[in-house]
Amino acid sequence: WRQSTALNHAILIETKAGGADAPAISDAAERSSFLLRRISSTRQTMLHFISNLQNYLMFEVLEGGWEALVHSVKRARTLDDIVRAHDFYLSEIVDKALLRNDDGGEDGGDDGGRSLENSLCKLLSIALAFGKFQDHIFTNSLAGLEKAAN
Repeated sequence: WRQSTALNHAILIETKAGGADAPAISDAAERSSFLLRRISSTRQTMLHFISNLQNYLMFEVLEGGWEALVHSVKRARTLDDIVRAHDFYLSEIVDKALLRNDDGGEDGGDDGGRSLENSLCKLLSIALAFGKFQDHIFTNSLAGLEKAAN
């Protein structure tokens, strides 16, 4: 957000100081500003999704399961009871995190049970790559504007 604001401000300043090429610069500045808003909006959408996913995993999956685990451990009479409670806790985490392989086979089969897990991994990888790409674009654009101003 800060980079986007700084870049939009720099574009506006360069547009006002455009001189003879002002119409061409103004058109390029308008297109650049539109592109920056789209990139920023896309990144905000990705951050919103990731934040909600993180909150769900933290508060719904881990915290709720932890309370049940602590309760089970307090009621346990043997080490086997504790191990069973822990195994159940881990199983619940996998289920609630939507990572359970439900195809019934040991080998994973045709990727049916892992499709959501794979989709989440791909989505998070794309979001990370997009964030790096946006940072690269903004850094180079600011450097280019500074160079043009001098």
